[in-house]
Amino acid sequence: MRFFGSLALAFTLVILAAGCGGSGAEKGEETPMPQADGKSDTWWAPTLHGELRWGAEDRGTFDGAAGQHKFHAWDFTLSGAAEVTLTTAPVDPNVDTVAYLYRWDPAAESWGSYLARNDDHGGSIGSQIARGLDAGGYRLVVKGYKDSVEGTFTLLGTCAGAGCPAAGPPNGLSAEEEDQVVNAVDNLCGDTYCEGDFNWWVASISCVWGTGCTIAWDAKSYYEEDAFPSTTWLEQFDAGQLQASGTTSDQAGPYAVSVDKIVDRASEGYWARVSCELAVPYASAAELVDPAGRGDWPTQTFSDQLMDCVGSLEGILFTLLPSAVGP
Repeated sequence: MRFFGSLALAFTLVILAAGCGGSGAEKGEETPMPQADGKSDTWWAPTLHGELRWGAEDRGTFDGAAGQHKFHAWDFTLSGAAEVTLTTAPVDPNVDTVAYLYRWDPAAESWGSYLARNDDHGGSIGSQIARGLDAGGYRLVVKGYKDSVEGTFTLLGTCAGAGCPAAGPPNGLSAEEEDQVVNAVDNLCGDTYCEGDFNWWVASISCVWGTGCTIAWDAKSYYEEDAFPSTTWLEQFDAGQLQASGTTSDQAGPYAVSVDKIVDRASEGYWARVSCELAVPYASAAELVDPAGRGDWPTQTFSDQLMDCVGSLEGILFTLLPSAVGP
């Protein structure tokens, strides 16, 4: 009996050791950030989640060996000095994250090298970056410690100080529902269903029940000669050229669209960050994605309303293309 008890104790200790985050030596070497030219290490195209939602939990998922979602990024802008804390935590077992914080350099039109990095905060396999920051644009990039990391993690950002962004309305979608809706819209607009001459990529979707939903997209022409030349391209246009509004074709409510900025997606070139605000009083996620109907596709009503927005955005984008307006 004593011999059996010793084996049980040893087995328990092995399990406990395996479940701990462990030291860097125990985990082996981290898969490094890719290097482009020795100066900038954000040249790849991460999965962009749009603007960071302060005080609300966001999520990202690594797909391991598939390798399509190795890096997840959130952007935020501070108008002045602020104390910022950015914390990740695993949802699935063994999702070991490393967080990197960057600051946008307008002169170089580059994120440059990271300002701060953290791995295994407080002995966990999560990460935390907490520091005072000045006014400017920032990006948090979260990667797996190894390329093989697979599963979901959470991100929570808090901000204190005069430079913090104004708190927006609460998101009516849970993290799981937002992922589901983003996936559904990507299924619709990741191919020819979003009519026209542009590629579309969903950055984020937020909804306020009874008010409507705002969708942030990235858009890029299919044609190389129509590529946006730089992140400062929109400075040539006034606000009236970058905005439009209308009423959805089903008369459900008004919508407004805008082209907000140009984003550098590295090897993919410059994309236009655009937004669509649907003032349609949604009451549940089932009005956006119907699992009993089209599965992981938008409902017919939501799809029709999205097409209204896409059509208006295309009208704006066509006026912005370099080949249309000259150098």
